[in-house]
Amino acid sequence: ITSYTHKPGAHILLLVNGDLTIQSNISVPAAANNLLIIAAKGNIGIDASIGTTTLPSNTAQIEGIISAEGSITIDGDACPDPTPRKLNIGGALVANSLKPFTVGGAGSFVNNRSLCARDADYASVKVAPRHDFVTQLTDFYRTPYSRWREVAP
Repeated sequence: ITSYTHKPGAHILLLVNGDLTIQSNISVPAAANNLLIIAAKGNIGIDASIGTTTLPSNTAQIEGIISAEGSITIDGDACPDPTPRKLNIGGALVANSLKPFTVGGAGSFVNNRSLCARDADYASVKVAPRHDFVTQLTDFYRTPYSRWREVAP
């Protein structure tokens, strides 16, 4: 994904049959009826260029529910990097989504990012929940309920 603009009031489900690389910020407005889910059959990589050099910033660069059957890898640059980037995610990351609570599954969360000398002060990756997404999931995944009866034979 090299560019993404979320349409207000939209529920977006992006299914990827393979690997995916996120190369730009993804913003989903915090308002009613906004939801973005990205689900990949393979691995998901997040480019080293995404993030903030302003510390301590908690403004999310990627927002949504990101899920991979394989690994989710946060790319980073080797130290000493003159401008290390902290990655803030609003929502959720799910690696090894077929069996997320097993050990030794098909995928894992891999953090290759470092803030170098600032590692002792700040996390290189922060995932904060977006509670407004959770309330949207109920409607998004709900199975329609229909009730019928025969009025006339």
